Amino acid sequence: MNQYRFQKSFAEDAISDRLFNLLEIVFTQIKISDAAQVGRMLGASWESASTPFIRLHDDVAISHVGVLEIPMQLMGQSITVGGIHAVCTHPEYRRRGYYREIMEEVLDYCNSRYDTLILTTAQPELYQPFGFRVVGEHIFIAKCDSVGNQGFRLINTSDTNDVKLLH
Repeated sequence: MNQYRFQKSFAEDAISDRLFNLLEIVFTQIKISDAAQVGRMLGASWESASTPFIRLHDDVAISHVGVLEIPMQLMGQSITVGGIHAVCTHPEYRRRGYYREIMEEVLDYCNSRYDTLILTTAQPELYQPFGFRVVGEHIFIAKCDSVGNQGFRLINTSDTNDVKLLH
């Protein structure tokens, strides 16, 4: 039996649909369902990459925190860090402690699995009470000789060579 109250499985009936419905409501500027479908076509489904922690109310997803496993090279070592993503609460259910309940459970879940957690957000103040801290990002630029490269371009997910590049 699962020791976590909010941890769900995508094998459960309609969990994907419930989650994507919540994400579409909260993240209106992003077409989450479309992006998830493209991911599936590329062999990188949301369902295979994320462990969902979801609070349901009358079979409707009202709050979510997802956990990803992210392989990294850190100071010359290959490690897997936990990634927190797609954190949200339905607007009609905010300010009731649902996010806090789920986040505390997620942190307990991650504590025994990862030495490090990362979370990318435009609102770091929401996560600082849970021990997250702001770490500045840096861009390094170096000269290199490039043959035939005309600059950046969008990846074409219909082009098999571009899909190979992604993998």
